[in-house]
Amino acid sequence: LLSPPTAIEVRKEVGYTVANICCGGDGSEGDPVAITELASQGGLKGFLDLVGSADPEAAALGLQFLEMAARAVPETRHAVEQLGGIETIRNVQLTLPNDERVKQMALALINK
Repeated sequence: LLSPPTAIEVRKEVGYTVANICCGGDGSEGDPVAITELASQGGLKGFLDLVGSADPEAAALGLQFLEMAARAVPETRHAVEQLGGIETIRNVQLTLPNDERVKQMALALINK
């Protein structure tokens, strides 16, 4: 018997779906058109919310998406900054102090 999914589980599933669409579904470098459209519709905020969550898998998903978006569409970096995303990414050190992998992902993204 299945229990209903939690809100973070639903948000992660949506995040994975959107990320797959934006990367072309094959783990490629990212589809600039899809990423630009997502950014224009305010979709980067959802990935920043994942980064700021206390769920390591959600935070990793958000960081991976933001890294792909910045690679495919460098202008997304500015949009992330305007949304307060740099602070959110830096706060991963505090939100997930015991998850070295996620902390390293956040540090790498900040240093790019």
